[in-house]
Amino acid sequence: MKRSHEDVAQWAAIQKQHAVRRSEWVETNAPHVGQDGPVHTIYVSAFQGDFELEELDADGTICAVCLSRGRGSAFGSTEEVVAQATELSIDDPWVVEVGLALARERGWKSIDSHWGRRNSLELRIGHGQMFHVSASANRESILRYGLDWRRMGPATGVAGSRRPELPGIFLQESADDYFFVRMAAFQTDIWGVLVDGKWIESGPSGWWFVAEPVGPEHLELLPSEYRAEDE
Repeated sequence: MKRSHEDVAQWAAIQKQHAVRRSEWVETNAPHVGQDGPVHTIYVSAFQGDFELEELDADGTICAVCLSRGRGSAFGSTEEVVAQATELSIDDPWVVEVGLALARERGWKSIDSHWGRRNSLELRIGHGQMFHVSASANRESILRYGLDWRRMGPATGVAGSRRPELPGIFLQESADDYFFVRMAAFQTDIWGVLVDGKWIESGPSGWWFVAEPVGPEHLELLPSEYRAEDE
């Protein structure tokens, strides 16, 4: 839904006030950060409504959020400002996991990943089954060890990469979504992944992923009709 001119003007005024508060807070509490503004901004989806999280330093140790409902601004660590934005406890599992997800994301460059930072983050507890596409050449390894990007062997990823694209397992919501299957230039398998209780996060490409290995006891190899043969 488009905002009216009045809403746009009001939002611009709120953001201007927030920028002033941010500048004053930085000058008093973190002058080493400087006044250049956020080094990265990410929209975080929460049950209480989306909010814009601003990282003021490269480590995410100093962040800012313009709070909703005229509550001013919040400054501090990732977890501190996320807790204030959502009015949750700083040790709430969702708040903690948002901090961990963003910390992992800041380390993507250190693994030589071609992915940049995300513009938005959605994080939720998984329920039921999601699905992962892998080369059929990996089948025996997956049956024995499960899905683990650290065990990537000679078979390339479905997009042709020879190293893990991210430290995590890419997932799709439907077994009938053949995007990854069609992308591969080789025979593939589709695995059902039981994600109950696992934290699922939105990836930089719009797909979901889980940032932990998945043991073989949580996997199911789907029947042959879900597999793509070499053409």
